[in-house]
Parts: sequence; structure tokens; C-alpha cells
Amino acid sequence: MKHLKKLLAIALSCPLWAGLCLAEEMVIAPQSGVELKIPESIRGNTALLHVRARLQLPEGREAWGGYFLGLHLNGEELHEPINTPPYLIDLCRLPAVKTPLYSAELQRWFVRADSDYIPFNARVPGTLYRREAFLGNANSLSEVSNYQNAYYDKVFLLSAKQSDGALTLHNYAPGNAMHVLVAFTPTKDQNCLFFAPAPGRVIKRSSFPKPEEISGNFQWQAVPGERLAILLAARSLETEELFDYEIGAWTSESGNSIAAECFDIRILSYKESGAPQIPSEYSHYPSFADAATEQLDRLIASKQWEIPAKQCSLLWIIAKIPKETAPDKYRSTLKLSDSLSLPLELEILPLQLLASERIYGLWTNSLPGNNPEARNRQCQDLRAHGINTFFLDPWTVPVSINEDGTPNLQRFQEALQWLKEEGMNQKILIYGILGPLLKAMEERAGQANPENAAWRELAAKVFRPMQELAENEGYDFYLHPYDEPDVHPKITAAFERFCQALKSIPGLKIASNNTACGQQHFAQWLDVNICNSGYSALASQTALGNPFFPEWEAAAPAWIKGNVRYAYTQVRAHSGLNARLLYGLAADAAKLKGVWGFAYHWNKKDWYIAWPYPEKDGSCGSTYAWELLSTGIYDTRYWLTLKNLRPEITLPPVETLLNLSAEELATWRQEMILALQRNDHQPKLSSAKTTQPPYQPNVAPGQAHLLAGLEAIEIKNYEVYPGNIYKHFWNRNDHDWLDSGDTQKRLGLLTQKADKPLSSMPLCYTFWRSTPAESYIAILAELNEETDVEAVRIEGGNLTKMYAVSHAELRGSLDAMTFTSPANAFGVDAESEDAAWSITMPGCGKAKYILLSVWTGKNNYLNLKKITAFRKN
Repeated sequence: MKHLKKLLAIALSCPLWAGLCLAEEMVIAPQSGVELKIPESIRGNTALLHVRARLQLPEGREAWGGYFLGLHLNGEELHEPINTPPYLIDLCRLPAVKTPLYSAELQRWFVRADSDYIPFNARVPGTLYRREAFLGNANSLSEVSNYQNAYYDKVFLLSAKQSDGALTLHNYAPGNAMHVLVAFTPTKDQNCLFFAPAPGRVIKRSSFPKPEEISGNFQWQAVPGERLAILLAARSLETEELFDYEIGAWTSESGNSIAAECFDIRILSYKESGAPQIPSEYSHYPSFADAATEQLDRLIASKQWEIPAKQCSLLWIIAKIPKETAPDKYRSTLKLSDSLSLPLELEILPLQLLASERIYGLWTNSLPGNNPEARNRQCQDLRAHGINTFFLDPWTVPVSINEDGTPNLQRFQEALQWLKEEGMNQKILIYGILGPLLKAMEERAGQANPENAAWRELAAKVFRPMQELAENEGYDFYLHPYDEPDVHPKITAAFERFCQALKSIPGLKIASNNTACGQQHFAQWLDVNICNSGYSALASQTALGNPFFPEWEAAAPAWIKGNVRYAYTQVRAHSGLNARLLYGLAADAAKLKGVWGFAYHWNKKDWYIAWPYPEKDGSCGSTYAWELLSTGIYDTRYWLTLKNLRPEITLPPVETLLNLSAEELATWRQEMILALQRNDHQPKLSSAKTTQPPYQPNVAPGQAHLLAGLEAIEIKNYEVYPGNIYKHFWNRNDHDWLDSGDTQKRLGLLTQKADKPLSSMPLCYTFWRSTPAESYIAILAELNEETDVEAVRIEGGNLTKMYAVSHAELRGSLDAMTFTSPANAFGVDAESEDAAWSITMPGCGKAKYILLSVWTGKNNYLNLKKITAFRKN
């Protein structure tokens, strides 16, 4: 790595493939510059200039940034980049404000300040750019390429004339070094860039390939019998393209072949989501506001591949490798036009993978249905993707009650027969939720209650024959009465009474889907619990309680790891990485015996369910996540085979796996293959996300006495950064927010003069199902002048029992990029008899900016009313 302290001339190295010329990462000292000579191989050709830059901050720190990058090609300014809109949006700040990428006044480009190239992953709770609750687990790691493209990368399309000369970069930051990566890539006068994204990477219309991806190297690996996801993406540089593609058989030099019919080619479609409850800038991929409401939808069959102008499109090949395929290297060609073809290579490995014994379940309301042919098609599709278990329920398989109280089991018996014919549910059969059947029983015998003899008698008449019939057919039978009973307080008591009553009937077994805390609380009655939020519970480092029933004992991490053996997840069509992880290696690391996905349709076609609504012709459709769910199960099979061959190798912990990016997960698959091929290879997994210890601040009492003899400092303005934005945005009570079309700004209610009446709720946010570390509001306030801050006071109000304040921290800064560490965390000044509270903290020394972070704990409202900074009089 070169540390540059003055204007230097550097030559770029050029790897052999694709003509890419890439400089190693440079670190340009403050107020310094560098000149890069364009390599001979690039000169006189159309090319892409790719610049990735960030201001250096200490490890784990992050700030917004500023206009610090000077960028000139042959002494002239560059035009707007082609990879991103001409603005950025600060996701952590509310309201949203667009920051232009380029300042014409300063003739400089905006650069993020960060310790790495991943936005919004600052490590320290309470800071502005730690947004794990908002963006989900690893936040931007779930779309690492898209976020890097938006927040750090600038790509310019150079003409043949422009590519002959030198590129000058200058760091105008007064005190921070700048990290810069530069690459030149020839376009060969082609309008499209083709690349092979890792399975699980989110490809949107706005996606753009990284320089190293534009290599023309399209190679994949599989084993005989594997269902393989082959992804090919294309990004148009200027004009729309429409290719009538053709692909032939895959052949090897030794004469082996795989028929073209084994490769099902689809195009990823996109669907406009409904009117969002949150601004488009915040929806899913916020930096591209115009495309924010676009959702990844079906993989559709099409003979044409359309790439819209200046957008991206994904071609998906579902490779169904025959079991008898000989290990070899197979090649094919994707012909796009008379002048454009892409060479493809598929290596079939000489490996036989072990099968997984795990339950891979699905709950769907489309089966069994009344069309045997359609049912068989759907079951074949489910088996092909790895699903082996269903729920049955009273809606799809109704059980009515005869006059004498015995059940009519005709439909139930028919369902058992088709399950047997399809080879499903060989480990477990769950019937529920029981809604309609329980209602019919209540009409006859009252509510379920251990003291209600009439109900217990009727339950024995109904459920025992069902159990006996199922067991006679070889099924392990369970009843599932209510959905998520411990997080729906209105049914919790009814669930408890049902369990007590049913357990008085010998032999009957109960399945449920409580959280980890609920599973522990109801453990004496549950035979199986498919844990709600099971994966996050297994990754938790702290005990998990129940917000509705705080008196319940919290489930400790050791108890969770020893007792949670089943989990379920919502399987959404657009969340391929999530489906791959939760049905794959995360389940292995968590030692789960079963994982269920929920794929109900309710006759709606806009729920983005991974297993999609059947096509119009009755055939089974597919989605991004549905194919990657299958990929996840194959990840498990690779792992089981490796573990059997080399028992000393271990998986990373579940908390690490849950935070992998698509690229990191693909690398781990490759590492497993190498370890299977070479006994001396030790698989390695690196993740950009680091697991932090639980946030456990040492809270001191508030310091109200500090205010004696001090005067208030005038606050010029402030901005608000709520911690758990995504969860509660549309439930906010933020009356300090002026929203009038294009104008969105703070009203200043937190700093208004004391002679004006304070609003009872000027700034209030809800923190629901958020971890304590993320349940905070951060306020960045700019002072009128740089001064010594002696103390700061925050005031608020707890209007009901749902409102709470825990503690606050204070940090100071001279530039809004580098902040001091908090002296301590401070609680309320004193117990208050009314709703009002205050927290007074010692100052942070000389500062132009102060950062106030206020926590509520979790599952509470946090209501802030006033902030005041003080200095010596």
C-alpha cells in the first residue's frame, strides 16, 4: 500500500485477463495528490474508469464525509458517473436529504468517511452510523455490492480520446488520509457489461459490476445430481439491448455431454411494490430513490433477454445436472447475436454428496387442493428443491364433527394417502393451526379448559382417532393450536388452557411456534416447538425475555443453544441470501433438526412469497429465493460430506454465518470444495461483520448539580438519527419534522426558547423488538461557535407505562467526523413524581459539534422534549 504525501506519478499494473488495469490501494495524505498514467493497453480505447474512495477513520468508526476528492482527467473535469444517481442519501438521518455527489462550487467530489468500504456498520452503539436494527443484521452486507457501488464508487465512461493521458486525484481533507482504489477497464466498444454475480447477491436495475467481475470468466462447479443456480447479469452502459439468445448442449473435450434440456433459462422480473408507508428513499435500496419500490419478483421463462438502457438485468440458468453425469469440464456458448457470444464452463466434480436428514418444512395453503395432477406437479417441484415436510390444517384438510361427537376423517385420511404417495412427512406430521376446528368444538362443549370435562371428552373423541389414523399410517402426529401464542397476548391464556386440557388426554402431543422465552415457559406442555425468531435467538449473547410478559423468566443463551432444535422463517421471493443461509449452513451451525418456511398465498399475488403462485398454465413458477433455498440445502450437503471426510473441520458459529454476504458465502462453498479435493487445504471464512460483545454500559446517576453557575450555549441546528428506523418509521410521533414536499427539515422544537410552551411529544420514536443496543435516538447538534462544553442536559417525558428512558451518552467533535469517547453513561438526575425526566452529563471539552445518544432499553417509546448545552458563565 502506497502512502502518498505529494503529487506523484504512478503506473498501473495490468492483469492478463480482460485488459483490466488496477492500481493497488493508495493512501493519499491530507492536502496531497497523485497522478496516474493511463496504461498503454487502455490508451486510445473506450474504457471505464472506476474510482473507489473513502476518508480514513479509526477502526469501527464512520461519519458522513464531505467534498474532499479532486478528480481530473487530462486536466479536465469528469462528467457525471454512470453507476449511480448524482446524489447520496444519508439512511441514518431523518428526514432524508439528498447530498449531491459533486460540488461545482468547490470542484470536488463527495467522499464518505469510514474505516472500511461498508456503509452504516459502525461498531459502537450510540454513534450515528450503526444501523443494524434498521438494515437487518449485517445491514449493508446483505447487499454489499450495491451499497459499495452507491456510497464509495464512481464509474465514468471514457471515450477513446479521453483514455489517453493521466488521471489526477487530490485529497483536500485537512486532517484525514484518503484511501483510493482506481481501475481502468476496456469496454471493447460493447454496450453491455456481462458478469456472474454470486448466488444470493441482490441484482437490481441499478446494480453495477465491480471491475474484477468484468473478466469474461464464466465458470461454475457442481456435482452429479445437483440443482445449480447459474447467474449471468448484464449492465447496459447507454442504450437498450434485446437479445434473442440461444444456448446449445454442454460438451467436454473427452466427448461427454449434458443435454441443453437440463438447463432451464429464466429472466429475473421486477415488480412495482404498492405505495410504501415510508419514503421511497428508505425502501429497500434507498440510494436509488427512483427504483426504490422495485421488488425482485419471478424468474420468468422468455426467449428474449431485455436489458433496459443504463440498467441491469439478470439471466438465471437453473441447471438440473443428471445423476449419471460423468465428472468432467463441460463447455457451452450463450449466443446473444451474430457478433456477441459468451463462453460458459461447468465443471462436474468427482464427488458424491451425503444426504441431509434435516426436516425441510413448508406451510402453504395451496395443498392438497382438489386437482391431483396439479398437486403432483407441485410436490415434484417441492421435492426437487429439497422440501420434505408439510403442515396440514383445517382449511386445506377440514375435519368436521358428527352429531355423536366423532370426527369425519375422510379428507384427513385422503391427505395421509397423498402424503404417503408423495413421500412427504416421514419424520413429523403437524396438524394446525386449529382455528376452525377449535371453534366447532367450542360451540359444542365450550372453551378448552382443564376443568371443562365436556371439552376434554369431545377432544378425546376428535383428536384420538386422528392420532391413531396418522400413527397407523406411520406418521408422528402433533396438534398445533394457535399461531405464535406468546407474542399475541390475546390468545396466550387460551393457548395455556388448551395445553393443560389436552395433556390430560393420554398420548396426544402438542407442537407450537413460541419464541425461545415462550418455549422455556411452556416447556412442560410442548412436545415440539418450531421457534419463532429462532435463528436470532440462537445467535443472541444475552438472555431473551417476553415484552408482553416481563414476569416470565428470560431464556439464557446456554438454554437456547441446548433446547432450540426447530426454527421457522418467512421465505420472501426477494431475499435469496436469507433463504440460502437459513435453509443451509446457518441451520447446520445451529444444530437444528428442522427448519420451516411459510409460503401462504391467500389468493394474493403481491406477497413476494419464495414459492410462488402457480403460473397461468398451471406450471410451477420460481423466484430468486426459491432457487437459493435449494442452493442452501446443497450447501449443507457439501458441509456434511466434508465433515464426514474431515471431522476436525468446524463451521463458524451461527452468529457469524447469519451475517455473511453473498460473496462471502460463495467463497465458503468454494473453500469446502477445495477441502474435499485436497486434504492439506484448511477452509477459511472471513466476514466483514464482526460480532461485538453485548452492550452493557456502566450507568452513573445524572449530574444535575453541574449546572450551577453555567450558561446555555446557543445551538445553531441539529439533526436526528433514530436507531431503529426501519421497524418504527411509520409509527413515529416526530412532530419536529417539517414535511412540505421537497422541503424536509427540523423545526427546532428541542432547542426552542423556554418562554414558549413545550410540546408534550416533540420527538418520539417506538422501539419494538429492537435490541437494547439499538434502542436509541442520536442527536447531532452544531454549536454556534467552537467552545468548551461543560455540561449537557436532555429532557423528556414518560407519558404512559410504555414510555421509558434508560441512559444517555455524550461525545464531542470539531469536524463532525471524529468524536471523543463518552466519559460515562448517565441515568436520570432524580426520580420524578410526574412524567417529566432529565439527564445531565459532564461536558466533552472543546467542541463545535456534540452528539447526544439517548437509550430507552427495548420495546418502549422514547420521548425527547429538550436539549441544552452549557459552558462557564
